[in-house]
Formats: sequence, structure tokens, C-alpha cells
Amino acid sequence: MRLNVRLFFSILLVAIYCSASAQDEACATWVESLASDVKNASADESKWIKKTFGPHVCSGSVTAGHRADIETTVALLKAQRVTATKGLLDYLHAADSILRADTTRWDAWHGVIHSMALDKKLRKRLKPFFGAVQGFDVARDRWKWPAPPMATHR
Repeated sequence: MRLNVRLFFSILLVAIYCSASAQDEACATWVESLASDVKNASADESKWIKKTFGPHVCSGSVTAGHRADIETTVALLKAQRVTATKGLLDYLHAADSILRADTTRWDAWHGVIHSMALDKKLRKRLKPFFGAVQGFDVARDRWKWPAPPMATHR
């Protein structure tokens, strides 16, 4: 009986490891493809994707759901012809900042992005929208604008 239990858990661990390994491989392949797409726009940004963004997104600290959201959103932006310089890189930097600080409003944020990307008039405002997200002090106060400079010196 003990042998069967050990065998069962051994097989289970191997299956989990193989599944995780396949997911990591798929993520690494996606990151390489993304870095290659961005390379024409900026070699430095391509390097950032490979060295910083990709390893973080493919690590265990980012949930599979968040990773899927990023992949889906990147695919949507590309399908809507949002290029690296017209918002894609800004999205990646904003997503990276949020992932490292606070994902409380992650789903709502992506809902807004998808709505904007699908509306031809709003699509032009994606780049400023992503830039504004980087102006948030996400870790300090749950997605509120940072305090004005004078308010911090009271």
C-alpha cells in the first residue's frame, strides 16, 4: 500500500512538473516572438522584454490568468494595428508596473483597454492612457493619482 501511495505521488509530481515546464516553454516562446516584433521599433525595448519583462511574466509570481490577459491584449492591439511605438510598448510597461505593485483593478483596466482598442475613435487615445497609468502611484494608494507636490510637504 505504501508503495502505491509513493508511486502515485511520484507520478503526480512528474505530471505537474511536465505541465509547468510546457507552460514555461510556451511563455518563453511567446516572449521571444514579442521581442522580435518590437526589435524593429527599438532594440533597447526588445532587450527589456527579453531580460526584464519576459522573465517576470513567465515566472511563478505572475498568475496564469494575468499572463493570458497580457497575451490576449497584445494580440488584440496587434490586430487593431497598434504598433510598438503607437501604444504596444506603453501597454507592456504599464502592465509590468501594475504586476509588480498591485493587481486589484487588473480586470477593470483590461476591460477599458479592450473597449478602447475596439473603438476606432478611442484607439487613438490608448497611448496617452497607458502613459497616464505609469503616472499612478499604484503601490501607495490603490490606483489614485499621486498627491500634488505641495501636499507631500505639509
